[in-house]
Amino acid sequence: MIFTGSNRFSPVSRLVDIPHDKDMFWIDAKQVPYKAKKDLELFIRKFVQDKEWWAKQRERCMFGYTVKKAVDFTQRGDSYVDGVNMEVLPDGSRYIKHLDVTIPPSGDIHISGRHYFYLNFWKMSIEDKLAHSKTFGHPWFTDLSWDNWMLRERARREFKDICFPKTRQRALSSEESCDFAWIWFFMNNVQGAITSGVDVYNDQTFLMVKNGVKALSNTAFFKTIEYDNDDKFTTKNTGVEIFNRTANGNAEVLNGLN
Repeated sequence: MIFTGSNRFSPVSRLVDIPHDKDMFWIDAKQVPYKAKKDLELFIRKFVQDKEWWAKQRERCMFGYTVKKAVDFTQRGDSYVDGVNMEVLPDGSRYIKHLDVTIPPSGDIHISGRHYFYLNFWKMSIEDKLAHSKTFGHPWFTDLSWDNWMLRERARREFKDICFPKTRQRALSSEESCDFAWIWFFMNNVQGAITSGVDVYNDQTFLMVKNGVKALSNTAFFKTIEYDNDDKFTTKNTGVEIFNRTANGNAEVLNGLN
């Protein structure tokens, strides 16, 4: 099978589904006074016009998004192959065992809310092959990324840990930082920790989370920041705390967190 018309998973980032032209969505995030709560509240009252649109986006970011006829079973792709890593069921559905996902004969695909948030609101460093440089933009839909996000959903559903063996330059750090940012925006009273054996790795991912959150200060999802330093990034009043820790051989580095 291959995915078809995968750009349909990104209606916001493609500017197909957009809010009113007076909405804060169109304001550069750098112009949003997010550091002071009162200033932020005044800003939001002035610019957030399309509440119905934001409510729809919040629902999609929470519960996911479905695209009709998003796969073509008649064409053989490299990632998912009948009889190899897909079981063909009697009704024509395909069951992907490692994801525990069944795709109906219609080829409709439902992506998770976190994946929708990643595709439509998150931004990452993207290579511009023509210019031989990097730019900052929205990620695109790929087989590998869909697989990663579906695995995350299965792990959460089954209360299991997850490990991603991978090569470099597969955007996994961007996905992971986006996952933490999703927690920041859409959950309350949650603690998370980014840790590694060498500080350069956890520091980099922690910074990606903070920068990514601040880049979305022009959205109705944004929360007031309480602590913002090298070790701790928290919301004010909603109880979301993200910590940065370097293990460096210390197996108890996360002790003390709830």
